[in-house]
Amino acid sequence: MSRGNSSVGHYFALLRVWTWLRGGSAERSESNWLEAYCVGLAIYLLTYLTLVAQLSANAVATIALLFVTWLGWLLLFYLNSLVVRALRSMGALRGLSNSRAQNILIGAETIACAISLTLRPGWEAVGYFWLIVSAANLAAALILRLLSPHDA
Repeated sequence: MSRGNSSVGHYFALLRVWTWLRGGSAERSESNWLEAYCVGLAIYLLTYLTLVAQLSANAVATIALLFVTWLGWLLLFYLNSLVVRALRSMGALRGLSNSRAQNILIGAETIACAISLTLRPGWEAVGYFWLIVSAANLAAALILRLLSPHDA
């Protein structure tokens, strides 16, 4: 498999539009390990920074929060699966795969983290950065939907 831009798809709409603007394909892919790793790490760090900011953690607590954040995400994945199951039993999210449904919940949860950071002095830039990138990704998804419903 070639490593060219046109042969490696992206999951996130913003990256797909960026690739498309550079002459590549806007096709969705859920197999781009580098994208998944980097975005997953960014989500973990955003959550971690939110906890640090909200708790005004000292040095020892800051280190402990690395582990607490990891455990929190494990619990959150489980709770999200219960929410997805409950929503499906009510007729919602039936057209989405489990991973896409969970990603919607994770997106909402990270937006909540970003909003909370915008309200904490000294952390506003991190929160606003996440909100801007999230809004740009949503706009890119809309662009893809309008240009090619199959790729959205």
